[in-house]
Amino acid sequence: MDKQSSPAVQAEGRNFPCEGCGANLRFHIGAQSLKCEFCAAVKVIDLDPSAAVREQDFGAILARVAKFRTNAAEPAIHTREVTCENCGGGVQFVGALASHECAYCGTAIQVDDAYTADDRIPV
Repeated sequence: MDKQSSPAVQAEGRNFPCEGCGANLRFHIGAQSLKCEFCAAVKVIDLDPSAAVREQDFGAILARVAKFRTNAAEPAIHTREVTCENCGGGVQFVGALASHECAYCGTAIQVDDAYTADDRIPV
């Protein structure tokens, strides 16, 4: 069964080990960097300064989302279940949720294709 037809999308999260102590680094949105919760080490995320920022027509996106929602018989809430690769527990992703922790073992899980749905605002 391919990834698109599978009822449970397999998450392919990435771990970034701390260079100081080996623990998993976590993204800190305020600092826009990866930080270690144990030894306070910081890993700076190098962004390409020449990367282009592309402006999008917000009105056109809203129209596309409205068209998608009116074509549906009932407003659908996009739900999927992902199997935790660490413990095998089922983790449910609802709506635009793209990352979560397993309720059973605390492993971070990320859905790689969360933003490919038609009702998402493109990046």
